[in-house]
Amino acid sequence: MYICLGHVVDLHHILNIFIMTLQYISGFFDADGSITMGKDSKSDTYKTIKLDFTNTYITILEEIQKYLLDEYSIKTYMSKKPSRKENHNISYSLSCKGNQACLKLCKLIDSHHPKKLHRINTILKYHDVVTVRNGKYTNKQVIRKLAYER
Repeated sequence: MYICLGHVVDLHHILNIFIMTLQYISGFFDADGSITMGKDSKSDTYKTIKLDFTNTYITILEEIQKYLLDEYSIKTYMSKKPSRKENHNISYSLSCKGNQACLKLCKLIDSHHPKKLHRINTILKYHDVVTVRNGKYTNKQVIRKLAYER
């Protein structure tokens, strides 16, 4: 307990008051996030975008998850990653899967990490250009799509 302006204040209560922002999520992504493209299954023809946030504190990831859903209707999924070594902590991963949700999140994240920023900019610039809505690609479009996915 601390006394602040004549009032008794519980420091833990102050630390628990936290307002989630896109700036926080962007910084968190730069530090503990990743952006990849991969196939969900072997039978998939093309890769999909995936954004991940990884941390050992599940509460931070839950706050990010709640904020993205409440403010932007972006659905994310939580998974648990067991530690590989006995003295390591369990980590958790918050994932955004699917091209449309990931494109929406890419537009919101203000990354300053050079490689992540390059990947986000590449996705935002080329994804809609090389992706055909009906899934029917000409040979030329297939070549462009596969080049983009590299």
